[in-house]
Amino acid sequence: MGSGVLPYALSPLVVSRDPAASFSRLREKVPKAEEGAFASTLHCRPPQPSRRNVPTSIPSHRPVRRAEAADLDALVALEQGVFDSDRLSRRQYRRHLASASALVLVVDGSRPSLAGAAVVFFRKGSAVARLYSLATAAEARGKGVASALMAAVEAAARARGCRVLRLEVRADNLAAIHLYEHLGYRRIGHLAAYYDDGADGWRYERSLTSAAAETA
Repeated sequence: MGSGVLPYALSPLVVSRDPAASFSRLREKVPKAEEGAFASTLHCRPPQPSRRNVPTSIPSHRPVRRAEAADLDALVALEQGVFDSDRLSRRQYRRHLASASALVLVVDGSRPSLAGAAVVFFRKGSAVARLYSLATAAEARGKGVASALMAAVEAAARARGCRVLRLEVRADNLAAIHLYEHLGYRRIGHLAAYYDDGADGWRYERSLTSAAAETA
């Protein structure tokens, strides 16, 4: 598409107005060793180039586009503003942006910032895609950014032949859990002391084939 904007605009979905249950804590933890394995072994179809298209304000219809190298500073700024720990580094983002097996999607905010970003990994020979990170800026919460990014991630995974999207979430992140369950994700496993601070996690997944049938 000439504009670089992906056709995944959704209506806003307000999941929670509680500041203590914000969308800013949606990092899906992957152990560092496993992340390295993904980075070194994934060999998927390379992403198609796109041109930058940044509006001056957050649009109501939430266009999602593929991130590119010019977004690196904004991605790092979003990361630092959203997460207190376990942040993706500039080096990691640079690698993911250049990788054929990692996809970074963004929603633009007020220039030059981003309203949200998602990182998803694909593994060669696997029908399962893995959401690694989902972040929304404070000013974009409750405005449909997270749900638009999730729809774009699912569509991108489906386009690469994946049949399942899988993710992990903190057991105490009720806003994220509500969002995922609202979108049709089902809980498939408990992860005891999964996070760095000892918090438990839940593993969720959604069938992308059934999701496609629902929207057909």
